[in-house]
Amino acid sequence: MAGGILCFLDGTAPAPTGKPSKPDEVTEMINLGVRTWNKEIEDLERSWRVDHYIREFREAHGPELDHLQKPPSKKVLERYSKAFDDFQRWARKDGVQGLPIHAAVAAAYLCVLMLAEKPMREIKEVAAAIEYYHKVSELYFDTDFITVVLKNAAEYAALRKNSDEPKPNGHDAHPEGNKDNGS
Repeated sequence: MAGGILCFLDGTAPAPTGKPSKPDEVTEMINLGVRTWNKEIEDLERSWRVDHYIREFREAHGPELDHLQKPPSKKVLERYSKAFDDFQRWARKDGVQGLPIHAAVAAAYLCVLMLAEKPMREIKEVAAAIEYYHKVSELYFDTDFITVVLKNAAEYAALRKNSDEPKPNGHDAHPEGNKDNGS
């Protein structure tokens, strides 16, 4: 081999011993500009790919997506506003009001409503209002906490409903006294 960087590999020249020289200021600026340009190009290409996915999804699911993204009616927005204000008032007592708010705080408020025996419809509407305000503010809201509380609230409401109903004989006692499984 005549020369160049590979000549030390075949043993015709000694391996370089020193560190590569530090690039000068101009070279560093050029390298930074190239990296910045490449990053901008990558970001632009990524946004084009994401736009492509969005367009394809919208073409396939447009009507359903429009229905889900349709803003609530004025009447519903008024109820959401009242429900969210009540929630904020409750949260302010512990100094945790405002947005974003952790879903655990919202879940605790829903539990308070459940224990106050509010109707399930009202509890669900409060949950929807809190989620809505996060959505329109473009803030993340973890709905897992809400899902768990709504499930528990539904079970609690069902237990309450069953315990409030009179027994078939009109009394709270077993028709033949206090017997276990007919024994």
